[in-house]
Amino acid sequence: RFLTTELRPYLEGRYRTEPYRILIGWSLGGLFAVHALLSEPDSFDAFITASPSLWWDNKAESAAAAKLFDSGAELRRFLYLSHGRENNGIPESVQAFATVLGRKAPPGLRWKLDYLAGDNHGSVPARAIHNGLESLFSGWAVPEDGFPAAADLENRYAALSMEFGFTCRPNEGMINGK
Repeated sequence: RFLTTELRPYLEGRYRTEPYRILIGWSLGGLFAVHALLSEPDSFDAFITASPSLWWDNKAESAAAAKLFDSGAELRRFLYLSHGRENNGIPESVQAFATVLGRKAPPGLRWKLDYLAGDNHGSVPARAIHNGLESLFSGWAVPEDGFPAAADLENRYAALSMEFGFTCRPNEGMINGK
């Protein structure tokens, strides 16, 4: 509640923001992000996790996900899961959670799992945050090998606006070639 009822209004009152919220968590923070998705899915639009501690409480979040998905819940959200080479129960628990997603996730939940073979528990966050944001925002960049026609650009950003739930516009510098 602190994040949604205190911190968010504070930040929105002081900075220009877009109405799209991303929660990023690593290890136990990743567990928190998955828990937030399952228990308060409207609190954020996207959830990026780096080695989430999904082993906690006998993989309770996998069971909670299965129950939520079986209930027919509609989740129009994005979830990025990742783990590295770790000997802490995280890889197995993340894979088990991904199995639940693969079998039961609602169609509106866009999700991705990355195994970061070159990383361990301490180094996963940097690559996971980068990869998670890149996955989330794939399709935003205009191809560098030729500027699309105006109608194509309008269609691209109309589709992004529909997917993300707010008006997405290309950056002015991109349009002006700067």
